[in-house]
Amino acid sequence: MGLLTLPTVAVKDAFRLWRFAPWVPLIALIPEFAQHIVEIKLGMFVSLEAFKALQNDSLRWSWGYGKLAGLAIAIMCGLFALATLEKRAILWPRVGLALVFNVAVTAPVPLIDRLPTESAKLVANIALSVLTLPILVYTVGAVLGEDRMTFFEAIRTGWWAEIRMLFLIVPGFGLLQLVHMLDHFMVMGAAPWLVWTGMLWDSLVVGMLATWMAVGLYRGYLGAGK
Repeated sequence: MGLLTLPTVAVKDAFRLWRFAPWVPLIALIPEFAQHIVEIKLGMFVSLEAFKALQNDSLRWSWGYGKLAGLAIAIMCGLFALATLEKRAILWPRVGLALVFNVAVTAPVPLIDRLPTESAKLVANIALSVLTLPILVYTVGAVLGEDRMTFFEAIRTGWWAEIRMLFLIVPGFGLLQLVHMLDHFMVMGAAPWLVWTGMLWDSLVVGMLATWMAVGLYRGYLGAGK
């Protein structure tokens, strides 16, 4: 089966993940809703002016960092859950090494922001992105028990898995992120019960986003026929 069948198989994987591991989207959903509680208490949704004035509020962002961490953890937990459902032998030593690689590749990020020109920053970010992709393939391979996927093999042959991952993740992420953004503006100035309902729905959208990212990594690595 080719590239065009991937989304159908990925959607089935997403439903399977929600059915057998509903705690995965909850890891992303709960901190997202916690931040929404803070936003509502601050009065962010009273008006567009209030939203703009409070979007960089320190209290809001203190919860925002937790939300971002919850999203990242949910994605990885989703990948582990899918591997467990398939009874795959997770390569734990490689998972640990992959963690080291991922930490190392993010270390230069603060230095990039200090570069003197925007063009230099752009080149550095592109180089970092190119380096990150084989590390991602190596990480997913380790979780899925793919012994053949060494780091050098990820550089040499992992490009096709990278394409499949991007093919799945980018459209789904873009669509759900758009819904996520629109959710905030749809409840602006609405009655309190509508605001609470809208933000509960929005938290569910973030749970879907985490699920789709996990599925995109999993199914993008394996392809549709495995």
